[in-house]
Amino acid sequence: MTDTTGAPGATARRERRNFNLFWAGDTLGQFGYSVGLFLFPLLAATNLHATPAEIGLVTAAGTFAFIVLSLPVGVMVDRLPKRPVLFGANAGRTVALVAGWAVSLDPRTGMVPLYIAALGVGCCSVAFDIAYQSYPPSLVDPDQYTLANSRLQSSAQVAQVSGPTLAGLLAATLHGASALLATAALYAGSAGVIGRVREVRTAPPPPRRRIGRELADGVAFVVRQPWLRSVTTSTALWNLSASAATPALILLLTDVNGLTSGQAGALLSSGGVGGVLGAVVARRLTSRLGERVAVWAPLLLTAPFAFLLPWIAGGLWLVVFCVANLVLWAGAAAYNVAQVSRRVKLCPPELLGRMNASIRFFVSGTLPIGAVAGGVLAGVLGVPGTLLLCAVLRVVAAVPLLIEHAHHRTRAAAGTTVPPAAPPPRDATAAPTRDTTPGLRGDASGERVRP
Repeated sequence: MTDTTGAPGATARRERRNFNLFWAGDTLGQFGYSVGLFLFPLLAATNLHATPAEIGLVTAAGTFAFIVLSLPVGVMVDRLPKRPVLFGANAGRTVALVAGWAVSLDPRTGMVPLYIAALGVGCCSVAFDIAYQSYPPSLVDPDQYTLANSRLQSSAQVAQVSGPTLAGLLAATLHGASALLATAALYAGSAGVIGRVREVRTAPPPPRRRIGRELADGVAFVVRQPWLRSVTTSTALWNLSASAATPALILLLTDVNGLTSGQAGALLSSGGVGGVLGAVVARRLTSRLGERVAVWAPLLLTAPFAFLLPWIAGGLWLVVFCVANLVLWAGAAAYNVAQVSRRVKLCPPELLGRMNASIRFFVSGTLPIGAVAGGVLAGVLGVPGTLLLCAVLRVVAAVPLLIEHAHHRTRAAAGTTVPPAAPPPRDATAAPTRDTTPGLRGDASGERVRP
């Protein structure tokens, strides 16, 4: 690889600095998202005494935008530099939370400030999530994807550890929607840090075509590749279960067991502890089990612990709740590291944004459906019945991956394989793209070779 910007050592240092800034900015954004994820329903349940359906609705408001915006945002992310998209998304989330707080100054608004804040944050989170998943390949070498994603997932899980506790403390100590301002400060800090990233090398953008054609390219790439198709289906089912369980879990801890907001947040933080453990061991699991098995094994082995949640009734059962929640989220984090690292390797760089957007459209589209359904079911079936139904769905989520793995083994035994989905046709006049960014460890030798 030819270095065109200076000495290889200096270039490597600049690239490490870029990734570290991105990592730090993403961590602040993850803290903001984790706090908001629990703060909105907690404020609704404790400060506004909302019904189960209203709690489900405010949870759904934060994820509804993924259904509407994911696909067009994916095209935008592929066309634009990633850093301005990440910066703008965080700035937008800051504005949405400040707007929600401003509206809450009128005491007659009720749930409206939470709906405004959740919906605004959700819309901007679509752009941030798709751009952030598409950004690491421009900062690290292919053989470092698992390490980079492990670090990003570890940060996300540390944020998840602290998020519920911080949300509980904010809901308990600050006056009503004033807690939104504290969350806005996290997003503002994230925007400031990411704004300092200065990329040494950027690949030229792909040639632009009609937006409908570009949308179709991303969806077709996911649908035609059997492994991507099964990962998308499994993740959608798991998200549906987790989203439906969220209102029921909050009601289980606050109404059924009589815990305060701070106590409920502390118990829910056990999931973040498990997430950190899962992200840490994900790389070792991939090395030992192989990329395919390391994806489905964490989901299948941890899903049965969800059947413990419906029976939590105070006392030592709260310890059981922490253990079950820890194990479930450890499996989810290990799964995420493995599947994100593998799917990035399968995708041509010019299609990353649209691939991630297409997957995000399907897997996050189930979040608002689950949130609303969970709130409604908690009022109809009761909290234990809703959690039991969600537990069954978590087990079912691993089935598509198991079926695909069985088909893969059958094809391998027969000596046949399914070729990876072909990328969309490229403009013959466009210059070929080549990503020559040094790796996370500053290794500037050799070009990237994508599988």
